[in-house]
Amino acid sequence: MLLNCCWRLVNVATLNAAVSACERVAAWPQALCYADPSGLVLPDIITYNTALSACGNGGKLQQVVNLMAKMRRVVRLDAITYTAAISTCEKRLHWQGSVGFLDEMRDAHLRANVITYNAVMATCGPAWEASLVVLRQSPSKDLVSYNTALSSCEKGEQWLRAFSLFSTVAPSVITYNGCLSATAKVQLWRAALDLLQLNPRPSLISFNTVMSATERGRQWHMVADLYMQLSQQQLQPDAFAHAAFAAHTPWRRALAALARAALGQHRQQSLVAFLELVQSCEQSTSSSYIFPALMAELSRLALRHSRRSPPLTETTG
Repeated sequence: MLLNCCWRLVNVATLNAAVSACERVAAWPQALCYADPSGLVLPDIITYNTALSACGNGGKLQQVVNLMAKMRRVVRLDAITYTAAISTCEKRLHWQGSVGFLDEMRDAHLRANVITYNAVMATCGPAWEASLVVLRQSPSKDLVSYNTALSSCEKGEQWLRAFSLFSTVAPSVITYNGCLSATAKVQLWRAALDLLQLNPRPSLISFNTVMSATERGRQWHMVADLYMQLSQQQLQPDAFAHAAFAAHTPWRRALAALARAALGQHRQQSLVAFLELVQSCEQSTSSSYIFPALMAELSRLALRHSRRSPPLTETTG
C-alpha cells in the first residue's frame, strides 16, 4: 500500500512538471491532455491550475471556462484558479468574464487581494462604470487601483470622474497622464494646460497629450510654446512632437528648431519632421524661395552629419 502511494505521488509530481513545461511555452493543447481526469494519473489542483495558466498564456478564454467546469466536478477551486482565469480575461479584455469570476470568488468565500481587483479593473477598458464598481468593492486600494480606474474613465471619455479620482490620491506621472488624456479627448485644452502646470515632473507623453489637446482646440500657437518647453524640462522631442511643431509653426522658426534637433540624438525623427515641413510648404505662395532654403539647410545638415559620424572601418575575418 505504501509503495503504491509513493508511486502515485511520483507520477503526479511528474505530471505537474510536464504541465508546467507546457505552461512556459503556452502549449495549451498538450496541457489540457495532461489535465484529463480519465488518464492514467488523476490530476490534482496544481495540475489543473497550471493547465489553466497555460491556456491563459495562449489567450484561450473558452478553454479556460471549459476546464473550470470540469474542475468543479472533481476539485474545489481556489484563489489561484480564479486568478489564472481573471488573468486570461485581462489578456482578452473580457471584463464581463473577469467580473463574473470575481463574484464567484466572493461567493466561495475566497479572499481576493488588491492585485486581483486591479487585474479585474484592467479588463474593463472603456467600461468605466464596471471599473468604478470594482474599485469601490476592493477592500484595499493602492495607487495602481486608482490609476487603472482612472484609465477606464479616460477611455470612456468621463473626464469629470477622472478628475474626481485624481483628487483622492497623491498622483503619479501615470495619474497625471491619464487625466491629461481624458481632457484631450473632449478638447478641454485649458484644463490640460492647467494640469500640465501642476505636474511636478511631466513626461514627454504629458507634453504630447497637451499638444494634441491644443491642436484639437485650434490653439496652434500653444503647440510651439509647448515644444519649446520640452528643452527646459530636458526632454527630447519625438516624431509626434516634431511633426506637430512643424505643422503649426511659421516655417523659418520651425526650420531653425528642427535643424538643432537634427544634430541631437534623434536625427531620424527630426529628419521626418523636416520633410513634413517641406510638404507643408507646397501650398505656400512663397514656395519659390522657401524650397531652396529648405533644401540648402537639409544639405548643410547632411554634410555636418557626415563629418561628425565616425568613419567606416573594414574588418578582416
